[in-house]
Parts: sequence; structure tokens; C-alpha cells
Amino acid sequence: DDGRAPLHLLVRHGSTAVRAATASARQARQRVAVRDSHSGSSPTEATASVFGVGIDGEEDTGWLRTGDLGFVDETGELFITGRIKEIVIIRGANYYPQDIEDTVQGCDPALRRHGGAAFTVVEGDEAEKLVVVQEVERTYRHRIIPDELIGRIREAIGGEHDIAPHRIALLRPGALPKT
Repeated sequence: DDGRAPLHLLVRHGSTAVRAATASARQARQRVAVRDSHSGSSPTEATASVFGVGIDGEEDTGWLRTGDLGFVDETGELFITGRIKEIVIIRGANYYPQDIEDTVQGCDPALRRHGGAAFTVVEGDEAEKLVVVQEVERTYRHRIIPDELIGRIREAIGGEHDIAPHRIALLRPGALPKT
């Protein structure tokens, strides 16, 4: 994270979508615009905010907001790094939930790979708080000490991401719905 605001990817309406995470705008032969996620005015209608997006300084509003985040490197290569709705924002900093989930799942062999979720909740007027739910491997279910395992998870998240989770829930295998 270089401290810059995340970027939104906009693809010209009617063009072929960017198909690969490392697709080049030149190779795809399409005009790609990248803009700061906090700049510009947002249209008032929900549909217009996705399908009729404009770019500051241009009259044309035929841009499609893809919801992708990314960057263009010094060679013009386009890299897709995630989706805007997948970002967790805590104390003004952006985190990818999958990075937090990977940290959790790597901190103890009792924690099931691809069996967790990190997300935020808001209680009342308070700021967003991190919640982690994580499945425990079947072979470890009756051998763990939950408070100790939760402590290791807290320590791993704090050490790697400098975040203190609000809540951590351990789940039995298969309890977390997946799409």
C-alpha cells in the first residue's frame, strides 16, 4: 500500500471487458480510464452511477463503472487488484479482506484454508470494526483451546495489519456458507 487512494476502473460502454488481471490496455485495444475513487461528482440515480459514468473534463457519459480496483504501471500495463466493494476500511485505511483471511488461516494449522471471512460491522454511530469468522479443521475441533487460538489470531492480525479485531468467531467445518 503506497498510501494513495484506490482507483476505479472504467471501461468504455460497449467495448469488450478487460478479461485478465494483468491485461494491457494497449493489447485490448480499448480506451481505459482510471480515476481516483474519491474524486468527481457521483450521479444521483443508481443506474446512472454504474452505466452512465462521466469523466471529469469530458462531455461523454458512456462509461461503465466496473467496480474493479487497479493501477497502470510505468509501462502502461493494467493490473486489476480487487473490487471496490471487497475493501475493508478501518480508521481510514484500506484492507483487502482476503489478505486478513490469509493471515488468519496461516497462523495455526487448526484453521481451515478458504474457510473464513473478514468483514466490518458498524454499531450505532461508531466506526467500522473488524469481525473475523473462521472454520476449524475437523481433526482439530476437540483438541483446541478456543481462547488461546483466538489469541493467536488476534496477534497475527495485529502484527501483520496493525488492526485489532472487534470479534472473532470459530466455526465448525462447513458452517460458513460459500458461493
